[in-house]
Amino acid sequence: MLRRLLQRLVLFPGPHLRPVLLGNVVPWLILVVYRMVVCRQEVPESTFQDLLRVNYGDVEWWWGWAFGWILALSLLDPVGETGWRSRLAWGLRALMHVLTTLVFVISLLDLQFYAVTGSRGDWDAINVLLSDLPQFWPVVTSEFKPWHGALLTVAGIFAVLPAIWRARSHSSGWRLGVWLLILPVIYLETEGRPKPRRELKTLQASAPEHLYWDGIERLGEQLIPPDPADLAPRVVVPGPNFHPYNVVVVFLESVGAARTSLYDPKLMNTPNLQELAKDALIFDQLYAVVPHTSKALVSSLCGHWPNLVTDVREARPGGLPAACLPELFRSLGYKTSFYQPAREEFEDRFRLLHQFGFDQYRAVDSLPAGFEEVNYFGIEDQAMLQPGLDWSAQQKDPFLSVYLTLTSHHDYKVPEDWPIVDYPGVSGKLQKQLNAIAYVDDFVGKLIQGYKDRGLYENTLFLVLGDHGEAFGEHGRYQHDLAIWEEGLHVPAMLFGGPLRGRSERVGGAWSQIDLLPTLLKLVGAEIQSGSFPGADMLAPPSDPVLMHSCWRSHRCLARREGERKFIDHYRDRNAQFFDISTDPLERKDRVEELSPAERERLREDARNWRYRVNGRYEVIRADYLQNLPKVDPRPAQATWDGRIEVIGCSVQTPVVPSGASAWASCTWRTNEVLREGWQVRTRVRSGELSAEDRWFPVDGLLPTWSWEPGFAIDDSIRFKLPADFPEGEAVLEVGWARFGGRVSSRDDGGDWWPVGTIQVLPR
Repeated sequence: MLRRLLQRLVLFPGPHLRPVLLGNVVPWLILVVYRMVVCRQEVPESTFQDLLRVNYGDVEWWWGWAFGWILALSLLDPVGETGWRSRLAWGLRALMHVLTTLVFVISLLDLQFYAVTGSRGDWDAINVLLSDLPQFWPVVTSEFKPWHGALLTVAGIFAVLPAIWRARSHSSGWRLGVWLLILPVIYLETEGRPKPRRELKTLQASAPEHLYWDGIERLGEQLIPPDPADLAPRVVVPGPNFHPYNVVVVFLESVGAARTSLYDPKLMNTPNLQELAKDALIFDQLYAVVPHTSKALVSSLCGHWPNLVTDVREARPGGLPAACLPELFRSLGYKTSFYQPAREEFEDRFRLLHQFGFDQYRAVDSLPAGFEEVNYFGIEDQAMLQPGLDWSAQQKDPFLSVYLTLTSHHDYKVPEDWPIVDYPGVSGKLQKQLNAIAYVDDFVGKLIQGYKDRGLYENTLFLVLGDHGEAFGEHGRYQHDLAIWEEGLHVPAMLFGGPLRGRSERVGGAWSQIDLLPTLLKLVGAEIQSGSFPGADMLAPPSDPVLMHSCWRSHRCLARREGERKFIDHYRDRNAQFFDISTDPLERKDRVEELSPAERERLREDARNWRYRVNGRYEVIRADYLQNLPKVDPRPAQATWDGRIEVIGCSVQTPVVPSGASAWASCTWRTNEVLREGWQVRTRVRSGELSAEDRWFPVDGLLPTWSWEPGFAIDDSIRFKLPADFPEGEAVLEVGWARFGGRVSSRDDGGDWWPVGTIQVLPR
């Protein structure tokens, strides 16, 4: 008996050895070779020993994976018997081939993700991709090459094809193959899991191992509840010096300060910004909190830290801890609008801007047709000019208009007729982005001229800034989401017009995007009556604040800058870093070894406690919102569906809607009995014989109908979207109900729909 067991363990007899070995070794070898290619691209001077060591994680994991399956199948079905043991073994082997293929695909995508961004994939990246695959698939395929498909095909064939192979005997050569698989592990184990070059450390772990430790890191998440003073509602009122200047904010997508001739005159790619700077305040050091657009919008337009998680939770009901600039300006009598040439559904942008409080939001589907597509998100920026300028000119009240450009975003394409300039000293994607920034600069020049032509310039305050920067390998990272250094955080910023006419100077000091909101409020003469505003007035004498930063994907990096000292916590991804910005403005010399272990731990703890406090505030606000949402409302029902759900009142929130745009209505619902299933709100916009229907989860899905308590009313915001070809003119908005995945519900007094009100549909 003992002899048989040892024979199985050592010689691996049985019909499953060859297919299992072949199905694992070929994908593994492909990954080893590709990892070496990626490493040589990252660090060209890497030695063969470096490349061998960086593959240790894959050698170890794939050997253990193959050995485990071979051992399990050999013990279960040693000689290919018939009966339940054989059937079970074949089912187990089929599962092995499927899982091996899945692990290989994930591992290959992880390596390609690193080759493109300089960072490993993680649970946040997987969640973002799977949460809305149709939206993000064009982003993935933009960097996908034909040979990637060839690798996937070859590995898939070798991983799956052996599943139908049934060999009953094996030569000693196949058993020798098993031991050859073990030898690299034995060799590397004798060195005690050797460390590769520091620049390649991130790549050493296999994809499954990396995801495992990323998941373990997330288990330690903590939340620190906010101070009660931070929960007071924000209220602003006109002060004695109140002057309702119009305010126009222009966000330059993915534009870092160093990529403009405003901060690097040698580039000469932003002549319009340079011309505007002659009569403007230029902020030498403005920094993004999180290098990602949605989070930058929260920081800049809301004046508080964004939720330091990957998904845009700020876009959901109760997701914002305090009123943002559009809502505050509306309380001062302003009309508000937002424009972007990208898709409105991406990252729930339509939800986010609704939570901000904008009166109107126009994205690619509601902008004029005929403009060229520049990337996987949308069209060129010039499409915003006419709608934005026309809306501004039509306003009788003061207005806030915000523009978010797109052309300078990855993958940095410009319209075909835009002249391409060869900027000296740069090449590749950076060359492309500099040309894209030149196009964006042209858009800014035309926008400002448009306000002058319409007689609006004199009474308008302009803010032009970058939402975040962009990395091109300065610290081994590309694009922006994990670019926690100067290239990802330092953005251009200039204020001009309105009360600042005639002022031209460069403003020193280090500032954060959360400082913009209190600065704009002060410039129009508004006074703060209550609420928490963590930012500072950027026109006051500069101080030495502590600036905090986070990567977009959580548990990857945090940064704390106090004065000129900047500490970066990379979690498990890489070693912590420390820079002296005064002597090393580009953060090239890591001085972390100069810090004592106690000082490193203190700085790391400060950064993580900041994250815990910020996210703790968001969680408390969200929980309070949902808990207090149901309320007693004695008003009688206006209509009832299936004798269960009542509408107490509805109104249109956006009475004027361009074709292709989203708009909102507010309704108050009440149920008179416990609902044991999910219901959805139906919306219909009707104009004559034409209509457009949609469905919406009440409270945006955060408070399912089966949790509603009978007799309590629920206030709800409902989105409806018009088709891009919906005819202009007057239309009627109606609401109804349906069981989720089931039949349409009817009103007790007949019919399915209840009229909410009329809307005016404008052409694109």
